Formats: sequence, structure tokens, C-alpha cells
Amino acid sequence: MSSSFAPLLSDLQAVFDDPATRSYPLSRRTPVTEALEHMLYEAIDLIKPDTFLEIGAYEAKFSRDMKAAYPNAEVLALEANPRVHALFVDQLADTGVHYVHKAAGSGPGQAKFFIPEVIAGSKMPYAGRMGSLRETTQRESEMTEVEVEVTTLDLLAADMPGTELCLWIDVEGLVHEVLGGAKETLARAGIVYCELESAPVWKDQVLADSVTETLKQAGFQMVARDCQKWFQHNALFVKPAVAETPGFQEMVEAYTKNALRIFSE
Repeated sequence: MSSSFAPLLSDLQAVFDDPATRSYPLSRRTPVTEALEHMLYEAIDLIKPDTFLEIGAYEAKFSRDMKAAYPNAEVLALEANPRVHALFVDQLADTGVHYVHKAAGSGPGQAKFFIPEVIAGSKMPYAGRMGSLRETTQRESEMTEVEVEVTTLDLLAADMPGTELCLWIDVEGLVHEVLGGAKETLARAGIVYCELESAPVWKDQVLADSVTETLKQAGFQMVARDCQKWFQHNALFVKPAVAETPGFQEMVEAYTKNALRIFSE
């Protein structure tokens, strides 16, 4: 794969990971995330995948957007939190998105799922975005335990015959485990977009550098990222066929320039 993306990524990391920017508020960070998601949608439009999997979907916005843009594509959204799934399942019934109440992991079975009630002393929403197969590392926190069914991406994708997959993974510290059950799925995928942490939020979680290496071994390269929080970022990984698509390099260059401008304003 071309190394032409490395200097662009280095420019982003130098600014986003600078200790001097740790105190930057969400008002500076959220527009960068929005810009990265916009670029992701542009990249998808270049290659037009026929299959989308959103893991840790919450309201499944990404899946809804993809089904609306590509009505012939197969779109599956996985949500492990039973409160969240119950909140949105009726809304998604007629969208064409398969909205499934399961967790993804390295192997099938049953597992405890931890729903935060209080995080670091702050009360959480009844059906909030946080929730994991791992307990939080934050002090003054309270969790409700429920049993959930765990599957793997390989088991899910085995019934999805598409040849060009795109994955969106937001699973609160469990990306490594999700990828462990996705070897065949990754072989069929061209784009992976996922949330990573550089400092532990969940007990015994695998951090960003190790996840990046796992994806590298599967043939992916990180080409862009954001600065969602000082310890957390979303990252876009692609295979060579995507990276070499005409227009993709210019797209990443434009995002990098724009993201640095937004974050510095």
C-alpha cells in the first residue's frame, strides 16, 4: 500500500495528541468528527459497497443513511444494550435495516453486558450510548448487569453474500474482540471505521495501537482520524484497492487540511 498517507496522518497526530490540546472542548472536537464522517461517506460513494455492518449501532444512523443512499445494499446494525434496542427497534422496522439485538465478540455464546447507571459520579441516561461487555475503569460508577447473546461478524456476514463490505464499529473498548471474530469478514471488507482509545476506559481493554496493528495485519492502513476526546478517536482504515481509487488521495488531503484548520480555530 502507498505510504503517501503517512505524512498526512502524522500531521493530524502531532496536533491531536499534543498534550497542549488535551483541554480543548467538545466544541472544537465535534466539528472534526463531523468532517471525518463526511469524508467516510464520500469514500463510500467512490467504491459503493454492497454490504454494511454497523456494530454498536445505538439508533443505527449510519445504517439508515447507507440504506437510504444504497437501497439495494444489505445493511445490518447490531446493538447489544437491550434498553437501546427496545427504544429504536420499532423506528427501524420499515427502513430495510436489519436491527439485531446481539453483541459481537471473538466467539459465540452468552456474556454479561454492563449498562452504566452512574459514571464518575454522573448519572447516565436510562438508554444511553455507553455500555460494554467490560466494566468501566472510572471511579464512582455503578453498573447494571444483564445477559446478552454474543455472535461474531463472521457468523453474521456468512449469510450476507456481498463482495464489498464496509464496517462501522463503536463498541466501547471491545474492538479487538470484535475483530477476533471477523477474520473472514475483514478479508471481504475494504473500509473499517472504528472508535479507539489510547487510554483505558474499560477494564482490560486493548488500546488503539494494538488494534491498529491487528488491522494492519489484515491488510488495512489507517489514513485519517479525528480527536473526539484527548484519549479517544475515530479512525478510518482502508485496503489498497480503496486507497488507490482515483480521487481518494485528494479526499484525504482535503480532510486533513480542513480538520487541522477546524481544531486550531
